[in-house]
Amino acid sequence: GPAGCRLYGEYLGHRFGRPLRGLLTRSIRRRSWAAAAAMIMVGLIVALGTSVAAFSASYNQAKARDARFVVGSDVRVTPSPISGLDHPPSYADQLKVPGLTTVTPVVYGLQNALLESEVNEDAGNMAAIDPAAFAQVAPLIDTDFLGITAANAMDALQRQPSGVLLTEDLADTLDVEPGDEVQVLFARGTQKQQLADMKVVGLFVRLPGFPEGADLVVNIKRQMELIPSTNVTFFLANTTDPSDATLARVMAELREGPGTTDALQFDTRASALDKDQSSLAALNIRGLLTLDSAYALAMAATAITIFVFGLLLQRRREYVTLRAQGMRIGKIRSLLVTESVGVVVVGAVVGALVGGVMAYFLVKVLQPLFVLRPELVLPRTDIVVLAVLVLAVSVVASLAATTIIRRLPPGEL
Repeated sequence: GPAGCRLYGEYLGHRFGRPLRGLLTRSIRRRSWAAAAAMIMVGLIVALGTSVAAFSASYNQAKARDARFVVGSDVRVTPSPISGLDHPPSYADQLKVPGLTTVTPVVYGLQNALLESEVNEDAGNMAAIDPAAFAQVAPLIDTDFLGITAANAMDALQRQPSGVLLTEDLADTLDVEPGDEVQVLFARGTQKQQLADMKVVGLFVRLPGFPEGADLVVNIKRQMELIPSTNVTFFLANTTDPSDATLARVMAELREGPGTTDALQFDTRASALDKDQSSLAALNIRGLLTLDSAYALAMAATAITIFVFGLLLQRRREYVTLRAQGMRIGKIRSLLVTESVGVVVVGAVVGALVGGVMAYFLVKVLQPLFVLRPELVLPRTDIVVLAVLVLAVSVVASLAATTIIRRLPPGEL
């Protein structure tokens, strides 16, 4: 009867819901393959952009970390051989300019020490450092120490001035372990050489700031006790923050201050990075990222436009019918925009996840190119910008399609 028809009509109306939501649901359900194809296309494009952006960010960070590791810190000051001044450890106070937090002296030389154990003897490159200050300025890595952390190794050397850190290879040659006694000849081959009994307090693989390699590390206090007239080989310093502007201000202060009265050579993480980037093997990652981003955006714009206008070609009779039944053009525009934006959002999210996985494997490929192990960096800003641009293209294409719908004559039904 009439009541039953009315209830059935209300049931159907409840199932259909609001016109826009009901039309959108049925539209995607009937042509899910088209939406899926568009999602896959957008996902692949966003994955490409994400992977290259992450690759670029990871590459740049790895280059910067390598440069700081080679220098030993943010700034390295080396007295020139032609300098007529002495450079004892206390000379570090004259290098403390605004923008630097810690300045530490380092004594270093090639084959400047001879070590002897009960089993064997060997020469090596010895570095004398202030352990507490060196731990603050140098980018020490726990994995470069064996059976001990970097902080604990520096602390052990600080608490025991007669202690020595050895490389694993040198310890194997001497057949010694942490806790064993060795004899170390300081200033080997000079008239100032002195022999001292030392105790092995730890083993390491490598240390930052010594491109030629350091085989053993001692406390600079022990060095100065044995040879008081020792001059420092170089000084390491770190800046108050990692910005390039602070580094530039520090260098200006050093050149206008101590650099005017003494012959000093300055090396920084930035100069080391510039030297590496100027080599023929340097890769213009920034240019690659720019080209790839433009290419990805162009592909995304093409794919989304094809999808939107494909909808228009497939459903032109539907849209004209909806207009003939009284649906406003604004509702039809909302239907197009909602469907295309939904496809783009889902595809972009999936693409970002896939791109992150691709970037992880790309960064793994980079490992042989760097001193330090490169880490995966996901540049959120670049990824979000790409996704927003792709989303904007979908909106523009949808709005352009609705202008064509206005021109579709209902008479062609």
